[in-house]
Formats: sequence, structure tokens, C-alpha cells
Amino acid sequence: MKQLYTGKDIQELLAQVAKEKSCVVSDLQYEIIEEKQGFLGLGKEVKAYIFHTSDIVEFIQLYLEKYFKSIQLPVSITCTIKKDKMFEVILDSEFNGLLIGKNGTVLNAIQLMLKVASSNEFKQRIEVFVDINNYKKNRYEKLNIMAKKLAKSVEYSKTDVLLDPMPADERKVIHKAVANMDHIITQSEGIGKHRRVKIIYKHDNEKPIK
Repeated sequence: MKQLYTGKDIQELLAQVAKEKSCVVSDLQYEIIEEKQGFLGLGKEVKAYIFHTSDIVEFIQLYLEKYFKSIQLPVSITCTIKKDKMFEVILDSEFNGLLIGKNGTVLNAIQLMLKVASSNEFKQRIEVFVDINNYKKNRYEKLNIMAKKLAKSVEYSKTDVLLDPMPADERKVIHKAVANMDHIITQSEGIGKHRRVKIIYKHDNEKPIK
């Protein structure tokens, strides 16, 4: 977990924590809370939160354990970190259908809740992917196929298509699926839960939408 450390300077603290966690200093991240310069080098002090990616994994694990315990739902939780610094959480329970919800609404809510809690705790943007029985991975594959089919239709008819509202991670799948197609661009429209993707035909003389 993220801990508060106090020492003469941040380099000293980082070296101390790296030794404690058996890692290199470059693997650590920190947030300075208070820094005193002192007088003539005396009384110099720095307070900082210092953490490793393993601390984020531990936070996610404990946060979910506490959450599911509070609603009296037994759930198996596995959290790992991927190469792209995405924290992948796999849940499993006798009530997987309940945890997924209609069209994945409950699963999306759990993912958003965890992302917000983790980002607030470590004061940085933390990407979290939560899945149950490969529901989201299968959903992403279906969205990828659907996006490419719709984009080809738009390219042929030159008529834009506005998709149904979907969460940010699913919109990202749509954007990525058609990113390299000729004459096709995408943009997100709407606010909050009503935000959706529009697949647009781009004429040769048009500039890409940013």
C-alpha cells in the first residue's frame, strides 16, 4: 500500500524504499506532501508518499475484497499488471451473471468505480480492466467486427452512422478498429452515459477530426 515516508531528501527516501521493496529506484513513484529547506542544511526534511506498482495491485485487491464483503457477495479476485501498465482484474463468483448485469452495465460500473478509487488514491491516472469469464474480451471482439462492417458500409454509402451510447473503453475499441481505414474517421459525441461514437465518411479534401 502507499505509505508516507519522512527523510532529509527525496533521493534518500527513494533509495530506502527501493531497498525495502527489493526494486530499483526507477520503478518507484512518489508524491511530495511537505518539504522543509531548513537553515544552513539543518532541519531539512521531506515527507512523501512513495509506491511501487505492486502497491497498486495490493490496493485494488484489498479494495475489491472490502467492497464485495460489504455486500456479502463471495467473489474470487485476481489482479495482475500488463506490459502496457494496464491493471487487469479477473473476477469469478457463483453470481457472475449478476456481476456482469444487462449488457455489462454492472461490470462497467465496477470497472469505473475501481478506476476512480485507484486514481484518487495514487493521484494519477490508473487504467483498470475488469472482466468475468472473458465477457469483456468477447465483447471487444464483437465490437471490433461490428465497427469494421459499419465503416465499410459508410465508405460505400458515404452516409455517416451514429452508434448507440457505450462506455469509454468500448468507444476506444471502435475508434481503434477503423483508425487505419481509408475515408473513415470517428468522433465521440454526447455527454456522460449518453456519449456515443459517430463513424464518418471523409472526403479526400477534408482534414481529419481531432
